[in-house]
Amino acid sequence: MSIKAFRKPPQTSPELTQLATAVDDYTRPLTQNPVLDSRIIQRIKVSTTKIDIAHSLGRPWVGWWVVRNDGAVVVYEAPVQADRNKYISLVGNGLSTVDLYIF
Repeated sequence: MSIKAFRKPPQTSPELTQLATAVDDYTRPLTQNPVLDSRIIQRIKVSTTKIDIAHSLGRPWVGWWVVRNDGAVVVYEAPVQADRNKYISLVGNGLSTVDLYIF
């Protein structure tokens, strides 16, 4: 999910300019928050072997959370990451299937 920045309409009056500036000021923190520019990747099979997962964010990932885990497995970042613009590399301390919230 990506939140688009507010596009100011052509200003035809000082009132419209003020309103557009206020809306832009209000929405800017939302468009600049990386947690909101995210996606959930479901049914990732993790194991003790590194796996590279395509995240499709169109930018380097900033962070991630496991939002579902069907086992008692700890998932962590692999010591060597693939291209962060396209992938996140994960490893688990056992076998499990997880859902990942990546931002």
